[in-house]
Amino acid sequence: MQKTAQAPSAAKHSRNNQAQEANECNLQAQQCRGISLPSDFRPFQSLVHWHYKSFITELFSSVHHLRSLSEPSMRFALLAQVALVGASGVLEVDLVFPRNDTYAPTDSFPVVFAFQNAEYARFLNPHVSYRIWNWATLPGNDSVGWSHDLRWTNWSSHEPFFLHNYLSDFTTEGHYRVDWSLTWESCDEDAFAKNLLRDDLLVRNESSHSTSFTIKDSGPQVDLVAATSANTSCPSDDGGIGIKITDRTMHVPSRVNWSGGDSTNDTCVVVDSSGPTPTPDPCQVTITSAVAASMEASLKARLCDELQTVDRPDDCPNDDNSAQRLAVLGGSCGLAVLGGLGLLLV
Repeated sequence: MQKTAQAPSAAKHSRNNQAQEANECNLQAQQCRGISLPSDFRPFQSLVHWHYKSFITELFSSVHHLRSLSEPSMRFALLAQVALVGASGVLEVDLVFPRNDTYAPTDSFPVVFAFQNAEYARFLNPHVSYRIWNWATLPGNDSVGWSHDLRWTNWSSHEPFFLHNYLSDFTTEGHYRVDWSLTWESCDEDAFAKNLLRDDLLVRNESSHSTSFTIKDSGPQVDLVAATSANTSCPSDDGGIGIKITDRTMHVPSRVNWSGGDSTNDTCVVVDSSGPTPTPDPCQVTITSAVAASMEASLKARLCDELQTVDRPDDCPNDDNSAQRLAVLGGSCGLAVLGGLGLLLV
């Protein structure tokens, strides 16, 4: 049998026709999908087409997957994305000082919060803020406040976990109100299950509380150990928040813009909102003498730090080694100085 071979010029002409037809098909397909590139954008045609193709592929893959699942199967697929992180429990956040009581004037007035079962706060991205008002000038601008960013906190460093700050605004008599709030974020399981392409997959929560205290010349000196001891009467006012944490976490997609992503490795935890809200018990929190001493030593180290304080106290060490020893003492019970006005974590 005699074999015939196509002439080189004919073969080249055939390949050119095929390439032209392929380009026309690609261009038509892009125009049908809503992409029409002007001639001066032709160098970017392949790049745009690649990004568009990736998006369409992901979209139709998700839709096809959902259509192929029955409702029970879809629920099973959702649960397959959930990681178990240990036993469930209750995270409690309390304002443990000041309480509804009277104190002597001081230039270093502590404000102390406690996180009980602190490990449960790891994936909640919590944020604590407060403002203290002088009742005599309400409404007005005579107030002092602070906000604590806790994203990079080591929640396993101590139990309970103490968050505190010292304020210098309470050297004269007065009656004051503390308004404070806790915000946190948790997984929205329904949004994860039904709206895969949405970017609001987190539940953002806020709980606000308040208490009052008095500064009076005849009042007792501030003593955190005595104020939180078991023998001290504890006011039953609005002083705490209880959050029921489940044993399930979920991965937050990169398209969701939230401040806790980097510090939690893009992980949120599922909160149990069913049933009654846990009753907080701030009265069970006690501040030991060792913890109080560490707080005071950290304050002293900050006040003696020339980089943080202009007018250093007279009793500050004169050498750098002594200042370093103060800083180490301040961290001996798990405290870490975060700067500002002396935000300390135990």
